[in-house]
Amino acid sequence: MDKKRVFKVAGVEFLTLVVIIAFLVLSSKLLIMNQPEAYVAIENVMALDSEEKVSYYNELMAYMISALAISAFIVIISLLVFSVTRKLIFEKIASDKFSLKNYWKFTGFGLAYGLIHFLLGLILIFVLYFIQSNLSYLLSYVPGIVLFLVFGFIPLSFVLYSFFIVYYLGSFYYVKTYDIKKVFKELKKVNYKKFIVMSILFILGINIYNSLVIIIFELNSITASVFQLIGFALHAALLKEMVYAKEFGKKDKKKK
Repeated sequence: MDKKRVFKVAGVEFLTLVVIIAFLVLSSKLLIMNQPEAYVAIENVMALDSEEKVSYYNELMAYMISALAISAFIVIISLLVFSVTRKLIFEKIASDKFSLKNYWKFTGFGLAYGLIHFLLGLILIFVLYFIQSNLSYLLSYVPGIVLFLVFGFIPLSFVLYSFFIVYYLGSFYYVKTYDIKKVFKELKKVNYKKFIVMSILFILGINIYNSLVIIIFELNSITASVFQLIGFALHAALLKEMVYAKEFGKKDKKKK
């Protein structure tokens, strides 16, 4: 594992988060600035005369259009920034090179993967809700913290980390070949059991870290947020590096 690269990747992760958050804050301020001076309650709209209604609807429509335009712009810019930095990170770790060639292929791969796992996540949430609602009588005797762990924190944490690990593996294979068929072929061969302990340690580590940050900086939310961003950036960089080392470390040594 390259320690210097971990900190470099963490720096990219941190800057990416800062830029995206800055765009979100800017968009919210723009929406507030463009917000109509006064809103009329829906039930009172009918009481307005025709000219006031036209003025009200025009003002509201202009605000909605500007809000949609600003939101769409922020989403697109954030997606581009996120996608470019993902490509930079995965290519740098996998081959120590970076190029914008095949950028749209990489972006499409990430979007398709994210959509598939988003749908799988929704299915899991539905299944957990279905089980919990159908066993509500029996589960009423179970302590709330146990229900939270069994039907919330534990399964969702493992799903989230399995999403990250498979995405990282797929991305590393993809930036090496840019051949989706080869990626699926390689992912089928992966021994995912070796990532279970690592996932547990990372889940515990990031939650303990965030809890300590909240306890220490309870009275200063800005400082706590900065430390949480730093922790998340290091966590994401270290997870990527360790996933790559576990899957590709021996293969890279054999090539050398």
